[in-house]
Amino acid sequence: MERRIAALGEEIFERSAAAQAAFPARAWWMEQATRLVDADPRLKAAVFQFVDCLPVLRSDAEISRHLHEYLVAARAPVPGAALWALRGAASGGRTSRLIGACARVGARMMAGRFITGHDTESVRATLERLRRERMTFTLDVLGESTTSDARADAYVGVFHDALERLCPVARDWPGVAILDETEFGPQPRVNISIKLTGMDPHFDPGTPETSIESVARRLRPLLRRARELGAFVNIDIESTKHRALTFDLFESVMSEPEFRDFPDVGIVVQAYLRDGEKDLKRILDYARRRETRFAVRLVKGAYWDSEVATAVRNHTAPPVWTQKWESDACYERMARTMLGERGLIRPCFASHNVRTIAAVMAWAEHLGVPIEGYECQMLYGMGDPLKTAVAGMGRCLRVYAPYGDMLPGMAYLIRRLLENTSNDSFLKQGFADRARYAERLADPAVRRPRSSSLPKLSYASPPNELERHMPTFRQTARIGFSTEDARERMRTALARIRKGSSADGDDHGDLHAASASLAADTVRVDLEAARLARGGEAWRRTAVEERCARLLRWADGVEAERYAIAAALVVHCGMLWREADAEVAQALDYLRFHAACMSGLDAFPRRRGVPGEDNVVRYASRGLTAVFCGAGSPLACAAAGMSAALAAGNVVLVLPAAEAAPALNLLAEVGRRGGLPAEVAAVVAPASDAVRDHAVRHADVRVVATFADADVCARLRAACLGEGAPVSLRRVFIGEAWGPNPILVDDDADLDAALAGVVVSGLAYCGQKRDAATRLFVVDGICDVFCERLSEALSSLRVGNPEDPATHVGPLRSAAAAGAVRARLDAARAAGRLIYEGHAPDGLGECYVAPAIVVADVGAGRHAARAAGPVLEVARCADVSEAIRRVNAEGGALVGGLYSRSPANIALARESLEVGALFINRPTVGGEVDRHPVGGPAAWGAGIRVGDASLVEAMLVPRTISENTLRHGFSPESASPARDVLQPA
Repeated sequence: MERRIAALGEEIFERSAAAQAAFPARAWWMEQATRLVDADPRLKAAVFQFVDCLPVLRSDAEISRHLHEYLVAARAPVPGAALWALRGAASGGRTSRLIGACARVGARMMAGRFITGHDTESVRATLERLRRERMTFTLDVLGESTTSDARADAYVGVFHDALERLCPVARDWPGVAILDETEFGPQPRVNISIKLTGMDPHFDPGTPETSIESVARRLRPLLRRARELGAFVNIDIESTKHRALTFDLFESVMSEPEFRDFPDVGIVVQAYLRDGEKDLKRILDYARRRETRFAVRLVKGAYWDSEVATAVRNHTAPPVWTQKWESDACYERMARTMLGERGLIRPCFASHNVRTIAAVMAWAEHLGVPIEGYECQMLYGMGDPLKTAVAGMGRCLRVYAPYGDMLPGMAYLIRRLLENTSNDSFLKQGFADRARYAERLADPAVRRPRSSSLPKLSYASPPNELERHMPTFRQTARIGFSTEDARERMRTALARIRKGSSADGDDHGDLHAASASLAADTVRVDLEAARLARGGEAWRRTAVEERCARLLRWADGVEAERYAIAAALVVHCGMLWREADAEVAQALDYLRFHAACMSGLDAFPRRRGVPGEDNVVRYASRGLTAVFCGAGSPLACAAAGMSAALAAGNVVLVLPAAEAAPALNLLAEVGRRGGLPAEVAAVVAPASDAVRDHAVRHADVRVVATFADADVCARLRAACLGEGAPVSLRRVFIGEAWGPNPILVDDDADLDAALAGVVVSGLAYCGQKRDAATRLFVVDGICDVFCERLSEALSSLRVGNPEDPATHVGPLRSAAAAGAVRARLDAARAAGRLIYEGHAPDGLGECYVAPAIVVADVGAGRHAARAAGPVLEVARCADVSEAIRRVNAEGGALVGGLYSRSPANIALARESLEVGALFINRPTVGGEVDRHPVGGPAAWGAGIRVGDASLVEAMLVPRTISENTLRHGFSPESASPARDVLQPA
């Protein structure tokens, strides 16, 4: 078999070498340009980043400016003549316009290599040319995800248009037997490939029933029309996240009576997945049940980089093979299985790997599969000599032919460029090197060549001495609810919490009022404070190692009760499933992280030893800590304050919003079950602002940690440190003030990514979350389009009960909060500033407010109160510089975001935007402990950041201890000559 594979492979190589483009063909010039770009990794990265943003640049001057930023300012290794031209372009004028025009033409030529056209008519000539070259096609519309129902309808409409225009024409095309006939009969000439993420803006594995029905509603008419016109529909597989849901939908729709006997459909399986063979077995089992053949396309997979990066970031094993030879070997195993099951399926093999193609051909011969019994597939614009070779050997060759606008096609184009320049790519290695035929045609499972190394977490040594000794912290993975087991466990937990809850039935009425019975007065605060003060001495004297061990056991208990605590947040606070789970996961991380911080402070104190003298910094606990938490973080911030205080040896009194008390009480109960003494922590929901102020002034309180709105922070700080506060108490105030967080959107931003990020960030916890960003500063050139697209996106969101996982916008925390938001909208409507207002379904209750967009009230002033809710304010700016000035003038932002592809504007935001944490080209919410500590202008307490070791240190009193170790001229260090006493211990 290996000899036959080698013979077929050599034939493919020889035919491919003979078909290669030669000077001065355009393909030859494109190949030389690709090799030039690929010569240096920095140049390659800069060029690809520029190509990614090119379609949104509106003028040649903008193109020239971005070229200068990516290639000259970033000091990419640009060849001499090109560098001279780019430097001249920076000054503007005619040279700048010329450089921009040349870049636009070059990019269009590059895109034309991989993209067949911009509409059906422009692509028709290409498809007919492929037919003349004895190749057929599958047509794909560019675009990989959608942000609204309107966009999803438009995506499906393009496929309908393609069928209506191409099917009548295709009937008149000259017949080509190998393309039009299969082992089991004729096959359609028109073939389309669709991505399910383009058919619904919320194609979510966490809500499979809703997602399947939503996509199926658009898919059924397309299948019906394809059958009527005699066309083939193939369903693509994308990232691992959507794989199982895609299989579920395929089986569900194709099992319906109308489509069960429709043979002209197909599905994809991916060989680069470790579960690829399991996926193939699932598809074959379904084929046996369906009893009507369909096509299965075997591909390697195109999302390796993102799959691996996500896994490394989440401290999980990659779902893909990490060595290329493993993917190749898996592909060949799956191919043999598919060829052996051709009675159930039509095997289709997509690959540009000569060894793989030769192995498929050899195994088909061995198993007696005729050449009409399978087909080979390749990508348009990649490996054209290889296509010519395979077609010339009499095989059915189908070309994956994308078309559409360049803007949504950039992700596809970048993937093709990466594949063309990958060090592991067969195409990069060429076809004419006969000396390497044997090496390149060897069995991958035997040869096992090494591939590029995996990306690694990059943690530079921090200046903080403590963190140098801390191991890499592993954040808790989110549940995601993509499995039925996880969804069932959440439903069970919700039922249990609901059974013991006083909240208003299923309509989630006034959540704050439902928990009002838990609120405490000053007498309760005094009693709890006195009880904690009595227990403080014993906890302070508990060994650090034991304190940290109890925090870790507490975290283990919380992990075991994760669903129950998340369910309490859903029922009592109105958080959505994923929001509640993220809140619990962050609380878990704080418990573990602060235990690690305190353990490090104790084990690795700051030490400066010199001969005859030992100098060390030790820490002592401060005493009773009062932790105040607003509604913007019902659990996580309380857990941060509690765990930091307890790790430091302090006792802690937590005063949360009333609706958060049930979840926090459950959290504290889990801690007590894990060995946390009852007398070291208490949860008391204050009944009023006066009760909070009373707690701050309590004589036993030594630390006040406040996580709340800016006005609450300011009032409590004044009560803690202001006039009338006894100086002898030596109180410490730690404050994280929440205000209107901004997101800046540049005119060169990836609009799809920006819209998705704005929706996720702005509507987190119905716009009430501490890091929700509801203040948008949009550069004038795209502001109108952005607002139109944002309105479409918001109109596609479901407002409803948070206990339904398909809900996107839940209730506000109280009727009063909802009333304040409605009043804000009324004022905007009266002033003509209302851009969009959604509609909440009837019968939901008074706490529900649909998302809205308003024009920012520039005359409101920096301290104007803005009721937190699902209202996005849009401010139009001339450029990013103006946006930064306006954000800094308002002040008080905890976090901020920027969507831009301008290196200069990104650098400007890094340097000048005054926010506690800046998130660039990603949502502002979802920050993780240790990775994204938050401080800055919204934090009171110099150098204190929530999410790193500084919060624990703020809970402690540092003491320097200097001991003279000389005894009558004898230094203990002299007895240990191997020790360098001049180095820190």
